[in-house]
Amino acid sequence: MAKFEISLRQELIDHGLDKDIRLGRSILQIGDLADTSPNKYIDGYRQVFDYIEEYDPPYLDSPELEEALTSEGQKTRAIISALGSCSTRSAINAILESGSSKQRGYLSEALKKYSSFITDGIPYESYDDNYEPIERRKSANPDDIITGLWRDVVFASMIDTPEMKALSRARRWLQPGDDDKKLNENIENLPKTRGYYSYIFPPKKLPQKNSEIASDKPRHKPGTVGNAFPELAKTYEQIREREERKHPDDTDDTIEHTTTLELARIIAKSTEYNDPYRSERSPYRSHFAEQMAWARLGDQVQRQFRGMRQKIRGIDLHNIGRFIGKSGDNPYDVEWRRIEKLADTVTPDHVDPAREYLLKKAHDDIQRQHRRYGNDVAHRIITEGAAKLASIDSLTDDEVLARFQTEREKLDQKRNEHMSLAQKALDLHFKDGVDDDATPIDWINTAPFGLINRTHKALNRGVSKDTAFAYAVAEYSFPGEAITRELVEACRSITKENLDKTRALHAYSKETGLAIDPIDEVRLGKVAVTYDSSDVIDLMEQGYSAREIIENGWLCHLDTRKTIDFPARGNDAQKQRWCTENGYAYLNGGWIKTSVGKIILSRLESGLERSIHDASQWLETFQIPEEGYDIPVLKARIQSGEQIQLHNIEKTTFYDVGLESGLLAGILKAPQDLRDRLLLPRKTQKIQQIFFAPEHQLLYLTLADVYRDSDIDINTVRDHAFDRLDAFYNEWLINARGKETTYRISKDDLREKLLVAIENVNNSVLSDDENITGVIQRLSKYGNNRKRYIDDATSWLLRHVTSPSARLTKVWGDRAVALIEGANDSARDIEIWQNDNALRLQLREMTRQGSMPHNLTAAEVTGEFSGWVWELSRCYDSDRIIRAISEYKSVRTTEALLPAQVMEMQTSSGVYKAEVLAKDDPRGMTIGIDTGCCMTLDGASASCIESGYKHKNAGFFALYTPQGRLAAQSYFYVNPEHPNVLVLDNIEANQGRDTNKIVEIYKQALSKYLLERFATDRTWNIDTVNLGTGYGDAVKSSVLRLPATNAIPNNLGYDIYSDASDQRLLLHLSQHEIAESRKQWIPAQENIENTPNHLPNIVTRSITPNDFAIIKELEEQIYPEHIRQYDDKEMLQDELKMNSMETYSFLVAGQADSSKDYIGYCMAYLDQSETEPGRHDPVVYAADMAILPEAQGFHIGAKMFDELLKRTSERGVDKIEMHARETTSYSALKNSEWAKHILYRRGYKFVDHGVVDEFDDGDGNIENLYLVSIEKI
Repeated sequence: MAKFEISLRQELIDHGLDKDIRLGRSILQIGDLADTSPNKYIDGYRQVFDYIEEYDPPYLDSPELEEALTSEGQKTRAIISALGSCSTRSAINAILESGSSKQRGYLSEALKKYSSFITDGIPYESYDDNYEPIERRKSANPDDIITGLWRDVVFASMIDTPEMKALSRARRWLQPGDDDKKLNENIENLPKTRGYYSYIFPPKKLPQKNSEIASDKPRHKPGTVGNAFPELAKTYEQIREREERKHPDDTDDTIEHTTTLELARIIAKSTEYNDPYRSERSPYRSHFAEQMAWARLGDQVQRQFRGMRQKIRGIDLHNIGRFIGKSGDNPYDVEWRRIEKLADTVTPDHVDPAREYLLKKAHDDIQRQHRRYGNDVAHRIITEGAAKLASIDSLTDDEVLARFQTEREKLDQKRNEHMSLAQKALDLHFKDGVDDDATPIDWINTAPFGLINRTHKALNRGVSKDTAFAYAVAEYSFPGEAITRELVEACRSITKENLDKTRALHAYSKETGLAIDPIDEVRLGKVAVTYDSSDVIDLMEQGYSAREIIENGWLCHLDTRKTIDFPARGNDAQKQRWCTENGYAYLNGGWIKTSVGKIILSRLESGLERSIHDASQWLETFQIPEEGYDIPVLKARIQSGEQIQLHNIEKTTFYDVGLESGLLAGILKAPQDLRDRLLLPRKTQKIQQIFFAPEHQLLYLTLADVYRDSDIDINTVRDHAFDRLDAFYNEWLINARGKETTYRISKDDLREKLLVAIENVNNSVLSDDENITGVIQRLSKYGNNRKRYIDDATSWLLRHVTSPSARLTKVWGDRAVALIEGANDSARDIEIWQNDNALRLQLREMTRQGSMPHNLTAAEVTGEFSGWVWELSRCYDSDRIIRAISEYKSVRTTEALLPAQVMEMQTSSGVYKAEVLAKDDPRGMTIGIDTGCCMTLDGASASCIESGYKHKNAGFFALYTPQGRLAAQSYFYVNPEHPNVLVLDNIEANQGRDTNKIVEIYKQALSKYLLERFATDRTWNIDTVNLGTGYGDAVKSSVLRLPATNAIPNNLGYDIYSDASDQRLLLHLSQHEIAESRKQWIPAQENIENTPNHLPNIVTRSITPNDFAIIKELEEQIYPEHIRQYDDKEMLQDELKMNSMETYSFLVAGQADSSKDYIGYCMAYLDQSETEPGRHDPVVYAADMAILPEAQGFHIGAKMFDELLKRTSERGVDKIEMHARETTSYSALKNSEWAKHILYRRGYKFVDHGVVDEFDDGDGNIENLYLVSIEKI
């Protein structure tokens, strides 16, 4: 057998390729190589070339690869570099032309194998109906063939290199010998040279850009060689260089041999770093480069880094290789750890451990001296040692404690003095914390070595931790600058994100020569939004000073590429007007710009809001209603002592657009003699007083010019109105110089409204009992009412200018009722009153007046939708709650493209919960308020709320902190024309959150969600998530770091608000990930369903009031007469309407095709917690879970319990309570395996609150009744 064949056989065996290789994992049988010679090409490989030609870049010459393959000495780096400029076909030819015998033989057989794949199909492992493995074949496709072939090209090119030899040797060391009983599991941590996780991907042809012409060079993406071989080549060169320095007289062969052995040792050692049971995508797993670097560190440092890698999720240790040669073991570390452990057991009342330690130390010193000086002085050493031991024995307890503490301090000092640089970096890392408040300096990966030494030394000298780290931050941020006390103070408590922004600003100032005080740079870094401080830099380039930006940090949150012309050096009135004109308070009817601007600016300057969007958009809640209560008049009546009832108060009209249209029609259609006598008001202020709608103001201005013309008609008015539309829009609506702000509207929208108004005027007539002058007076009165409303609202808002906007918007609608009921006119007092009374009074009044929405009753509000009331009452007034429930009922759908699900995401600071909300979850209406965005019921993006409940392809995603607070939320949609892409309109997050962390958790949670859907739903095809960049100021800087992608619009309905005109790619699942999920998860799901018992299939449906007969019949068959509860039809029907009982209660049928043969029921509803009396949120109380006797014993109860947990979890309720009989439900929940399993799968736990009563079955049998709860983990 040829020599090259024997060595190739061993190399293939070493890499697990002695079996049949497929698609880059294995491609040949060793026996096939027998007839292969260096000059013998394989007939028919042209078939493979032709097959991959469409995907492979145009044929590229590869002289660099041929030269690298034939060169002497170290050539691995050259081969790797050359492969980057090759197409697959050119690389194959280069190896067949210039490669070694083994390289040519390997690749020739690979080509033969791929040729058979093309002809006969690709074999793959599958399973038959009994889940037994069988081999099947699928048709080849060029993408699979070229991927596998390229991986074989890379592998073939590495054959005979010292790096491959080292890898083979390491693999042999880790493989079990004949006497070994089991495989060394660390072998799984060897670098992957095959398959997806080798990260070896072929060069690809790219489509031509539109701008390119036929003669342009075709575009292509270079192939990759993965992570393993480049890292091995780099490490090999470093080791070889060291060996050459140590042994300059050795031959090249000797150097190569020793280097290869050392590299093999490092590779084998590196496999101990990662947990072999963690997947390649695990956040507890490192890349290969980090693994290799770890293997070259000192033992003590290795133990610390390995513990961090395997126990701290997502820990960043990518650059620990810089500590190679700077991580030696500390000779005092073991002793220090021993004494510190011992110190935990020493107390003033228990000093024996300390005394024993001192005695042992003295005894060890005696032995050490004896060994050092020998027997010549043994007598003296023993005599002095005995005296020393006796003196320790004679010490009092206090003296022992003092000496023990002195020994600790000495040892700690010695340990610190002998720490390696790596140990110092680790010490600083842990002293400054590793949670969300971690030091902004990355001590492990990036901190300069000198800074590590100086900071560590300062701490050991007694400098306080805060001061030492603040000084370090100052030095790190401003290298070469004088570090003053003021600068150190400015750097205290700075976050990592702000530090990065500060460093970017400092680099900018150095590049441009712009003189910025370092302290101002720190402050600017704190107000910057973008990660690179480009927003601050843009403002400075526009002429703003550092001080002006610091004082008006909200300017950095402006979402605009236009020049920002905020008058930072102007007076208060100029600033206030600017805030109104550039804010999002879309108010109509005569609001004063400076007053509105004062509200906005005050909230910005106080830090209550960080962006002009957040400081202004909520004011839209205070838009003038068509009718309402005249609060100033009402307060005057209350102050006069008048006894007032709400139903006796007549509401005030603030505008009447129908009457406005009638007035315009009356003027247009009046007789000529009347028009000749008519004097119409012309002043702007008077016109705005008469007309509320801007389109009516425009029509009136037009009529005022032509109303006396004899030939006037609607067409003339239309033409004149459109002629002056541009001028009206600029002078009245944009109103740059005007005193009053008006309705914010686009010119196109104004044009559409004008067309509608003209049509209405043409079809309107002024009634016979009305006259033009009288109508003008009535409309003027309405205008005065509007002015009074605006003055009152403005005054009230200015008094509450620092109150949370959510409180102000919530209480405003109930203000009049609260005042009548005796509450003070403050937001806080109204909120307190509101929590107890508002909804009850509102329902009573609306029912009395007959003004309840047509599709809703008061009983439904307090019954079926009581859970909604609980949630919405946090954010809205009672009238808005009622209308919101009505609106939901009118648009709701039960179909959801994305099923509701809760994902628990483990982080260093605890478990975050990511939720796809259910279609009947009321939080879709409140998460906008909770994050301070405009997705509120009356906000700019109210259409998103409607869409989320109305459209199957839309919904809401929410992320909650480990403490249960909302961290971020998104409205999402799937455009049917792009069914594989989920679009998050944007991410809205609360201020102060770690935005990079939020984006990362979003990515992980949605990836987990999509992969689980692929595993459980064969029709699922969403594999991509796009993210809009809109107004999510808190997260925008992090979002903009994501890759750009084509924007997919929302086409689910007309005029749905969107922040996703620009989009980024959040995640895209590879075909490999999808395939792995479908292959691995489904059996796991099947196991879950079958463990611990094969649970039966049941069908459930919600109980309705019409199901009385079914419930009654089941109860009669299950319970004795004296404990039946549902004999009374009206009582049962009334109960089902209360507290969402219909939502959580259900009937159970035993077969999928059965709709009548019911075997049990569950009765559950929302109620106050009995185990937590002070709890605000309701719990689900499971009142009864009953099963027919003949159906018992088949685990029907398990499935019913699972169904109740599912309904509870989908609706965001985190707790179920019930009274459980000792021998039935209590025993099952506490002891049965199926209960434990279901609880674990759903993420709940069982809590026993003890015996609270006794249960008597009527036959003399008495048993304990326990109060238990099922709580979300």
